[in-house]
Amino acid sequence: MSIFDEESHNLYINGPFVTCGLYRDVSFDVMTKDGGTVGTVRKEWAGLEQEKQSDCDNYVIEFDGNLRSDQKALILSAAILIDYTFYEG
Repeated sequence: MSIFDEESHNLYINGPFVTCGLYRDVSFDVMTKDGGTVGTVRKEWAGLEQEKQSDCDNYVIEFDGNLRSDQKALILSAAILIDYTFYEG
């Protein structure tokens, strides 16, 4: 998945081949075009009871310290898109 800012600078999100994280967390790395990791979006395993009983998901978003606020907002938006694309419906 690619995300672009207003100046067409892009970041890439690399995720696992299988996104159903049964009994484990699932991580999506946010990378630059030269391959450096600048952040991570991680869907945390909430436990069998919560996963079975609820549609609630827990996410942790980690940013590199030198990202601009608009890039952080793009990663946050991408986390919402990841949730909608892979885990809802």
